Amino acid sequence: MKTTYQELILALQSFFGVEQSFSVIEILGQMSTGDIIDVIVDALNEYHAVGEGNINKQE
Repeated sequence: MKTTYQELILALQSFFGVEQSFSVIEILGQMSTGDIIDVIVDALNEYHAVGEGNINKQE
């Protein structure tokens, strides 16, 4: 599965919320690679479970 940068940002926003995702991206820069991969995998799984067109319907 090829994931674009934009899709990754949408996944983080879906998982953490739009406002909080900016803080999360900043925090990711301070984390180990393994931890970052875990966060990204969880975020992408949530993003795909909700569906690309239904991010705002998650609430």
